[in-house]
Amino acid sequence: MIENSYASASLILHILRGKHCDHLPLYRQEQIFKQRYGVEISRKTMGGWMHLMANWLSLIYEFLRNKIRASGYIQADETFIKYQDSKKDYCPSGYLWTYPPPPRGRRTL
Repeated sequence: MIENSYASASLILHILRGKHCDHLPLYRQEQIFKQRYGVEISRKTMGGWMHLMANWLSLIYEFLRNKIRASGYIQADETFIKYQDSKKDYCPSGYLWTYPPPPRGRRTL
């Protein structure tokens, strides 16, 4: 997947999922790999992989964004959430926005 690298697709996916789904920062994943598996992967190396994956995924993002904008119809979902902010003593309100494609066969005006 990455030239001259021992990183497999499954390893990179594991690190991405840990970071973004399980909220594990790279320094903690570095510790876990060393303690559980006896493997040393520096957070700098993992950070480089994350940067590369972000660049690759940006191509998919750009494709989807252009496709949605060209559709002539944009459907948006605004979901209200509370989130934690360590600088505040309460949970502020926030929003998640998604832009799903319109249902097939839908006519636009």
